[in-house]
Amino acid sequence: MSARKHSHLQKFHLIEYILMLLRHLEIAKYIKNGQTLLDIGCGFNGHLLNRFSTHISHGIGIDLPVNQKKNSEKIQLIEWNLNNPSFPDLPKVDLATCLEVAEHVEDPLNLLKNIYQTLNDHGLLILTVPTWQEKPLAEFAAFKLKLLSAQEIADHKHYFSREEIIDCCHQAGFKNVKYSAHNFKMKNFVLARKN
Repeated sequence: MSARKHSHLQKFHLIEYILMLLRHLEIAKYIKNGQTLLDIGCGFNGHLLNRFSTHISHGIGIDLPVNQKKNSEKIQLIEWNLNNPSFPDLPKVDLATCLEVAEHVEDPLNLLKNIYQTLNDHGLLILTVPTWQEKPLAEFAAFKLKLLSAQEIADHKHYFSREEIIDCCHQAGFKNVKYSAHNFKMKNFVLARKN
């Protein structure tokens, strides 16, 4: 069970907000008009889904907790603990995002297997997780400098090497996994296709 009291980035530190915006800019090129999008760990208000709502046909966000008042005809936020062994009943989607979330769950492999099951046959997962190189810097920035949320960093249960995250994606069933290191090699950026 997560130690958090708020969903991912419900309360922002300035640097976290800037990093979130940079992640959104990075993934914008992968979001095609008319796609269905699932954002795992969407945060309390579903920022990513709302940012791209004019491009997608339907967006679903899952996290704990979520702001049910943000639900609309196009955006659905579902309150769900990502440590549950399975996802809620969801329709198949074209694209799933899991940005800075897998490090917070007890079983990242199970999370990736659940994501795999929600994607359509040619679906794409965009995944970002911290590398081991990030750990000392993030802890220093959070606990000593107070530039990042200490609660968020303390809740990190996992850090991943390039090999670990690629292997985890393959074990979850993804066939085509492309990897790149971002943010001075402190972030793993993965594009994983179902087929």
